[in-house]
Amino acid sequence: MTIAHKNRPDHDYSYLVCVITGWWKDAGTTANVSLSFSGTRGHSARHCLSESVPGKQCFLAGYEDWFLVTTPQSLGELRSLSVWHDNKGKSPHWSVSLLGIHNETSVV
Repeated sequence: MTIAHKNRPDHDYSYLVCVITGWWKDAGTTANVSLSFSGTRGHSARHCLSESVPGKQCFLAGYEDWFLVTTPQSLGELRSLSVWHDNKGKSPHWSVSLLGIHNETSVV
């Protein structure tokens, strides 16, 4: 698991994000991948997942990439997700097989 770029130590809520890239040849990307998501009580910041691991290429064909994304408050029930890339690099195309988000914070 990778701690996502732009997380802050004072954030109280965390979400586990799993990105699975397709298995076929050239399904991976060299582009910078970002995401944001929102719920009934707010929205996350934009997180460039590719910047979370300098020097390591994420989003290779057939791989699972896991990220921990934090927010200052609960977003409530998740309603939407936006994921995009900047079309940069030698092989910018990308085929996403699955993207999942799980709220890792439980309030007692």
